[in-house]
Amino acid sequence: MYRGQSLQAAIDRRLKALETALLPGVKASPPSRWNTRGRGFDPVKRLHNELSALAGTAKEVLEDAKVEVRYKGVTFETLNDPAFIAVVKNALPALGRLHEEVNAAPAMPAIE
Repeated sequence: MYRGQSLQAAIDRRLKALETALLPGVKASPPSRWNTRGRGFDPVKRLHNELSALAGTAKEVLEDAKVEVRYKGVTFETLNDPAFIAVVKNALPALGRLHEEVNAAPAMPAIE
């Protein structure tokens, strides 16, 4: 199933519910910007077209969507996890090593 299909179905359901709720008021008193004098004026179609234009489509919503993974609270175990290492190396190929492990604080050179 195309990922946007379920989103589009949800958008369509919401639009239908909104059209159903607004239609009686729109029929009773159409917006002044609508030209209601034309022979083919259909308030149902006009309302649908306006709401659809405002809501957009799933394709439009998902077109520029991106997902970012942000690790927080990185631990020693995380730094040694192969999956984490692969993600970091893919995102930051020039980084080199993720951490440096030592047994104690590095010694300072002797001052003479």
